[in-house]
Amino acid sequence: MPFINQFNAALRTHLRPFSDALDTENVNEIIVNRPGEYWMEKVGHSGMQRFEVNADMRWMVELANLIAEFTKQSVGQTQPLLSATLGDGVRVQIVMPPATKADYFLLSIRKPAILNLTPSWYDERGAFRSVNQLGEKKEKLREALSTLYLAGDWHAFLKQAIQGRQTILVSAGTNAGKTTFINTWLKYIPLHERLATIEDSPELRLPHENIAPLFFSRGSQNAAKYNANDLLSACMRLRPDRIIYGEIRGPEAYSFLSGAISGHDGSVTTIHANSCEMAYERMAMLALEALPNANRDFMLAFVKQAIPIIVQLDYRNGERFVSEIHFDPLLS
Repeated sequence: MPFINQFNAALRTHLRPFSDALDTENVNEIIVNRPGEYWMEKVGHSGMQRFEVNADMRWMVELANLIAEFTKQSVGQTQPLLSATLGDGVRVQIVMPPATKADYFLLSIRKPAILNLTPSWYDERGAFRSVNQLGEKKEKLREALSTLYLAGDWHAFLKQAIQGRQTILVSAGTNAGKTTFINTWLKYIPLHERLATIEDSPELRLPHENIAPLFFSRGSQNAAKYNANDLLSACMRLRPDRIIYGEIRGPEAYSFLSGAISGHDGSVTTIHANSCEMAYERMAMLALEALPNANRDFMLAFVKQAIPIIVQLDYRNGERFVSEIHFDPLLS
């Protein structure tokens, strides 16, 4: 039976542009960044494939309204985030403007991976070929980074850290060029990766094609009912490889850290602090706003476990420069 037949007639009609992908058994995720295109991920395949689709913004908004109606929720400009479960465990995440760019419409449809397999399938597919080898790869990366760090080869160190999916915190005071720095160095992220960016104003400029841009208003200055933490929760369901968060200023610090240690390693964010050590302290302090009963020492250790590298920027006498780089190979 076609996958979309489990839904009502109106919803089936609006899912029809994606029916080929939805009805393909080994497709487990469909991603829309903007009307007129979608990305598809297949079980057992690395990366995502892009396809064009005949679905404009009006069509996508109608689809969002139908999903909201189907799940007895609301969606629109004041409630632009919608998380839902359809039918037989199909998970959907929608992000509409103003929580994304005006010409974007973010949609993730994740199909449940329910396959009738035999134990021998894992042998045939080589599922055990990397058992206990990831630790060896991490050790080799630690050794390479340690060598570059001790040699003071900072360009090569940062390139290796970014390509090796090390989570990085960029710390600085005012006017030290944090955004310019990450715009420059994140060009080393492989172009095939899917990124989610979260900002309060559109400052990130990345060359990647598969990007989910998310925006929030500081101090809830617009009518939309969501905050930075809501966007972090939503973006986890948009299947990013990494999360690029503009600047940590509040309790969203804990959500960022949790994401960094649970499948989104290699994420990057910035913070206001005057040294690497103070950046760790401030990150822990902000994370404690989300968990006020947590122990400070525990939270500080958690921050250091999640973020092995801090880059400290400075601005003095009209010049911007890197004043310090912290790296703990035992935490990478």
